[in-house]
Amino acid sequence: MLENICIFGAAREEISDDYKREAYELGKLIALKNKKIIFGAGSTGLMGAVARGAKEKGAYLIGVVPNHLNNSGLIYDKCDELILTETLRERKRIMDERADAFVALPGGVGTLEELMEIITLKQLKRHDKPIIVLNTNDFYKPLFDQMEVMVNENFLKYEKLFKIADTAGEVMEYLLETT
Repeated sequence: MLENICIFGAAREEISDDYKREAYELGKLIALKNKKIIFGAGSTGLMGAVARGAKEKGAYLIGVVPNHLNNSGLIYDKCDELILTETLRERKRIMDERADAFVALPGGVGTLEELMEIITLKQLKRHDKPIIVLNTNDFYKPLFDQMEVMVNENFLKYEKLFKIADTAGEVMEYLLETT
């Protein structure tokens, strides 16, 4: 049963409101299904939008953040649990272990790194948890195109390692399919 949903996503505030609206909606939808959210504890960007949407509907939020990022204004102050770690690697380990599913929203290199690691771990059969990529505004199209090149050039075996969703509603449909 999918209880804990791990969210990867941008923490930058200077991004388009289109992305924030979809992230906020995802937070609300996850909360309405009584799921817990595990995230990087950010108060800004898409992490903050998911947290605010989820908290508005009463979700339980688990923030996991390295000590060096535990600064006033950066951390969402309504986390039900705040787990402090020494390193980013420890943060990811805790998020990976506690999550029942992963959802990657648009983001920068940190989000991309988290997504690629969790996909790689699934490919290596270290877990079999659902992975869903929220492709708001076709954000991840260049990545998917590159992955297709990898498949065509035999650098990557095609496997159904993750689902692609264009909306928060589709993310929830995929999550509920696997419950």
